Amino acid sequence: NWHVFQAHERMVRTGDWLFIRNAYPNLQNLCMEGDPTFPAGAELWEEEEKGNLKTEQRDVFQVPRPAMELYHVGKDPHQLSNVADLPENAAVVKQMNELLDRWTEETADTIPDNPSPNRQTPLGKRFKGWKHGEMPGASKNATGVNAKGPVLR
Repeated sequence: NWHVFQAHERMVRTGDWLFIRNAYPNLQNLCMEGDPTFPAGAELWEEEEKGNLKTEQRDVFQVPRPAMELYHVGKDPHQLSNVADLPENAAVVKQMNELLDRWTEETADTIPDNPSPNRQTPLGKRFKGWKHGEMPGASKNATGVNAKGPVLR
């Protein structure tokens, strides 16, 4: 990853189905916008400490996270109800996993063996001597691949 915090998520969509696979479900899903050094991030962390956040607002604090997420965006446009574990969606999860596997293969994407570590703590303290680790796809020269990945009609 090239972001501030370690992450590796990939998403595919077909029709009303949106599928996310998270290679690091044991990690908090942080982004700079949720960093407490930003006003909105500071308020989010303050309200979390007070126990005032609704379930939908706590996504950034969820650990562990689901390894797979499936949303029917026609019925759930804000992607609040992960339906990946529902038995009636098993065929959709299988199809989406296969589609994402195909995209990963065609675009030479990989999960790094030595990914970039977090650049800073969740509270904004930077780590001295931080350096990029292996980028996703580097082991397969993904930057030299110009494949669009699968397109379903």
